[in-house]
Amino acid sequence: MTPSRPTALLIAALAGILLCSCAIGVKKWPKAQVQEDEFEWRGVIATRQDNCLVLDGMLSGNYDNLARIIVQLEPLGDNEPGYGCVNCPFTIRSMETLEMDDPRLTRAAGQVSIVVCGLEKDRSYRYRLVAENILSNLASQATDVALVRPQP
Repeated sequence: MTPSRPTALLIAALAGILLCSCAIGVKKWPKAQVQEDEFEWRGVIATRQDNCLVLDGMLSGNYDNLARIIVQLEPLGDNEPGYGCVNCPFTIRSMETLEMDDPRLTRAAGQVSIVVCGLEKDRSYRYRLVAENILSNLASQATDVALVRPQP
């Protein structure tokens, strides 16, 4: 038995309404608005205090999205095993990951201050800071590699 023409039209109309209502409910994952959600380093000043490295940095952009900062360190030596040299490629020898609640990290708006201790007092170090965004699909922001010498 075949459905009558009005019944077939009614079934087709209901199927169309059902398909349209399904399409209206389609949602996509939110995407990061790169210009609005990212930040970048504006500058970092490093000083040494005994066996500690004190880093004062400035971020611009949406610094409220800062999730953590990673301090990458390379102690320098004169052809000593396990130490880098000034003219060699930067090789990370140790890292400190500082979450936002870490007492070694303080923040006021776009300014961050970091204190990392446990360094060899009379040794020079190269360092790089990497700031990670709370939005994991946005790239981390790294400073250039810089050199800090011990206090005289």
